[in-house]
Amino acid sequence: MKHFKPFDIVHLNTLDIPLDTALLPLKGNKYVVLWWKNIPLCHVFLYANEYSSKEKLLERLFNELWTALDYYAVQQNTWPDEFVKESWFKQDTKKWNEFLEHICGMYLPNKPLDHEVSIVICTRNRSAFLQTCLQKLDEQVYAPKEIIVVDNAPLDDSTKKVVESFSNVTYCLEERPGLDFARNAGARAATGDIVAFTDDDAMLHPLWTYYISNAFYRDDIMGVTGLIFASEIVSEAQMIFESFWSFNRGYVSKEFNNDYFKEHLAKGVPAWEIGAGASMAFRKKIFDLIGYFDERLDVGAAGCSGDSEYWYRVLAEGYTIIYTPLAVAHHEHRREIKALKRQIFFYMRGFTAALYVQHERYRHKGNLRHLYRKVLPYYITILPKAMRYRFQYNYSTYMQELKGIFSGLLFYYRNKRKLLQPKPVKR
Repeated sequence: MKHFKPFDIVHLNTLDIPLDTALLPLKGNKYVVLWWKNIPLCHVFLYANEYSSKEKLLERLFNELWTALDYYAVQQNTWPDEFVKESWFKQDTKKWNEFLEHICGMYLPNKPLDHEVSIVICTRNRSAFLQTCLQKLDEQVYAPKEIIVVDNAPLDDSTKKVVESFSNVTYCLEERPGLDFARNAGARAATGDIVAFTDDDAMLHPLWTYYISNAFYRDDIMGVTGLIFASEIVSEAQMIFESFWSFNRGYVSKEFNNDYFKEHLAKGVPAWEIGAGASMAFRKKIFDLIGYFDERLDVGAAGCSGDSEYWYRVLAEGYTIIYTPLAVAHHEHRREIKALKRQIFFYMRGFTAALYVQHERYRHKGNLRHLYRKVLPYYITILPKAMRYRFQYNYSTYMQELKGIFSGLLFYYRNKRKLLQPKPVKR
């Protein structure tokens, strides 16, 4: 990407209007996130000098807002009509707020936590990140039952020292290197009925615990994932990641259930679309029902996808997972291209190994169909274009993706007999 210019991340509450005065003139690139109170509604990339007209800017923002407005309005058996559009373009704060209060007001915090939430943070030799993460957790409006830090195969005692500086945090040592070893150690140590996971480089919104807990509103819901924003976009690598590998799954709630699973089974269930491991939670009892994370996957082993393989398993066993955009986290993506390429290599290595693990566990042929009939043909098809663009921007990680796929195949066949997880419990 030639002459990349950073994006300033700007979070704006739509009550603080007129918004055009906050954005115009556009001096520098902006990644703008629009909220109504605690509810995120949309985001948009705005380039320097892209808009000089107030009307065109407001139209662009309203078009991005529409999906969330329509979703919340339908939940209240109403719709965003011309009245709403008029209040937006006139930047009429009173009328705009009245409508948003009507369609979104019920989603504002209004009750105690429904569950006891244990937050698990798995970390390895990243005490500076962990310090920031734990400081941000102190801001939770609804305090979790406990916070557990799993120190994964540490090289020194820096993580333990950070934990000891927080009176409300429990230290747990897992000496075997690998994220899923650490996740399983945290899940076993947790005493809450909800076990929520985040990363050491994530910062959680003060209402994250509330919205994670609130999403388990039915007994069949065994998992929840949340919305993740980039905490910065200051480098080309971060822009590539946010453009093509983003953790952001949108601004409307989604239910992944048995119908969703059956609909996609023949061609491969895209469990990776459910969310990201930096913002996910499970009922603690699910680990007794279907087992723990497969320790052949994720960092230290296959490279990644321990989270998506577990989501697949939850759905395969007939349970439901909810994605809620209300549970917000901010994640710091890798700044350097070299680090990004390494990350994407392990993403694809783990992705491929996970497809085989899922096939091994359930004999669902759609997993391998997805790999051999969709994924590999796609990379063959785009190779001429990637070469034409000299593997730049959209194709910057092409070779690492392809190498990761073949590395994942090799990894699985070398470890296929190493069954670290029991067969699923028959219900």
